[in-house]
Amino acid sequence: MKWYLKTYFFLFLFFASCLTIGWLIVQKQNISVSTPYIVGSIWDVANQAIPGIPVMLYPKSSGEEDCIYTSISNKGGKFYIPRAHPGIYYFTTIIDKERLVLQPFQVLKGTHLVEMKLIYAGTGESKKLVQETAPKTIPKPPETKTPEENPSENKGVLEGQVYLEKIPQESGFFSLSAQNLENPQYNPTLNISVERGFYKVYLPPGPYRLTANMQGIVSQGLEVFLLANQSTKMDLYFEKEIVSKKSGTDISITVIDASWTPQLGAQVILMKTEGNFQKEGETDENGEKIFTSIPEGEYQVKAIFNGLKGRCELIENVSIVEGKFISLVLRETD
Repeated sequence: MKWYLKTYFFLFLFFASCLTIGWLIVQKQNISVSTPYIVGSIWDVANQAIPGIPVMLYPKSSGEEDCIYTSISNKGGKFYIPRAHPGIYYFTTIIDKERLVLQPFQVLKGTHLVEMKLIYAGTGESKKLVQETAPKTIPKPPETKTPEENPSENKGVLEGQVYLEKIPQESGFFSLSAQNLENPQYNPTLNISVERGFYKVYLPPGPYRLTANMQGIVSQGLEVFLLANQSTKMDLYFEKEIVSKKSGTDISITVIDASWTPQLGAQVILMKTEGNFQKEGETDENGEKIFTSIPEGEYQVKAIFNGLKGRCELIENVSIVEGKFISLVLRETD
């Protein structure tokens, strides 16, 4: 091959490689910008958030092995699914060891965000998880280009009040760590000032997990989805965790007749020998009654039931020590 033909050939390869790389970069940017997100929450019928629930996303007309993404609801009952391409999907979840399948929904082209609220209702055979309303689709905001962009322009606004030990703070400072769930490399820690009881911070649009620290008190487990040029309100509460120590002791009392048969519905009375502390109850199908948080001291236990020989009344004394579980069996004599 002549030298100029070799030159043309290598120039062609160079320009073809450049065009291919450029096309791949454009496609990657288009996918990362245009792919919608799904943000949902799980609540019970009393409007209380349900944390720790796994949520699996499947495309319609697919098998169980085709799960696209799995998320778990956080402390606020919220879950997040990134990059759900346009199409028809359905959710499955597991609550109380039971697999529940939700009705299908559609993600349209040009959608930026899909919001949905799931309501868990019923127990036993009527157990179900339903969508409160149809998924709400939010179109992607139009992109605008300005010659000189302000720091707050095209960003999401997060603002709200600040409470320290349930007291509104008129002024002060706190640090805020914002982890972008789409881009883990973007994780700024900002020093925020509180002015007239409110704070305000500007962040690029997207999903975030937040951790705030004020005077050594940490508020974490916060998740938010910010939209460009829109404000999202989130009040911050800084409260010290109080670990309450359980006082008293639990005591289990089992009542059986002379044939060693557990007695259902036997009346059990626990009475302190000194003082007026007393608790009463009935045994279950296993012949057992459990009293919880019983103060330390000397007690008399009485069980009354109909045994093999007629009405039977059993009495036994017991010493209860703080933190030591006690199991006591009362049996009808032969």
